[in-house]
Amino acid sequence: MKKILIGFIISFLGLYFAFRKLDFNSLYNILKSVDWFLISGSIFIMIFSVLIRAMRWQILLKPIDNFRVYNLFISTIIGYFGNSVLPFRLGELLRANVLNKMYNSISIPTAFATIAVERFLDLVGAFFIIIILITTNEVPIWFQESFLVLIFVIFTLLIFILFFANSKKDFLLNDSIMLNKNVKKKINLTLNNFRKGLTEMKNIERPFSLLLYTFLLWFLYWSSVWLCVIATDINISFFQAGIILFATGMVIAIPSAPGYVGTFHATVFLILSDFFLISVDKSHAFAILNHFVGFIPMVIIGGIFFLKSSINLTSIKEK
Repeated sequence: MKKILIGFIISFLGLYFAFRKLDFNSLYNILKSVDWFLISGSIFIMIFSVLIRAMRWQILLKPIDNFRVYNLFISTIIGYFGNSVLPFRLGELLRANVLNKMYNSISIPTAFATIAVERFLDLVGAFFIIIILITTNEVPIWFQESFLVLIFVIFTLLIFILFFANSKKDFLLNDSIMLNKNVKKKINLTLNNFRKGLTEMKNIERPFSLLLYTFLLWFLYWSSVWLCVIATDINISFFQAGIILFATGMVIAIPSAPGYVGTFHATVFLILSDFFLISVDKSHAFAILNHFVGFIPMVIIGGIFFLKSSINLTSIKEK
């Protein structure tokens, strides 16, 4: 409960910082002049990226079972829906639950292990993105420093994944740990199913395709942001739009309210108005539109598939 409260406080502060100088009349006029055809294109790209993510996930899951891309698409977009309506990225757990409901051959911890590897691949893609941005643009000091943080996170996750993937023995909690016997049993089962997922992924047959899909995903996200830039008539380059993409990608990792409300807007506003010196009103308009593109379609489409499923949000929160 305290963590949820902290998340909402952070979001509120972000909203206050982003919109404290908002002129609603100017914002309305800018939104009226936006090229909504380009915004529609940006939305299509985001939805298409879910399909690409499902295709990449299929490669990771291939050593475990033969999963249909369509079912993986459904699981992934329901996961996006969960991240939009639940705090702390609980959509990832929702996504694993949906796949487990579709296929009894995979446990929730095993599915979650493949999602963890997927997120690691996203970070590897981000590593190359930030190199491109640093070498082609003038970037803020904090942006350069984030490169070192990213390297540390990637290295730490790599050690974590390799440790579990190369472990040949089941994990058993020490008898000295003061926990209920049934609780220990569930923890051991969860850890070992997680380990099983990572171990089986060592047999992946198309590693090059994983990297190809990863870079394609980042290109799609980048293109989506760029279309929003053009639609709002903001005078920055394609490479500079990548700075917005990377910064917002980092900030959504901060615990906040569902849908990254507040933190997302504050980050975009800060970059556009303080670094690129874009007008306050245009910065507001872009922050709202860019969030709209990645939020509303996932909530609507993911919500429809979620309502058709037998998953209950209350059970996800409990897990």
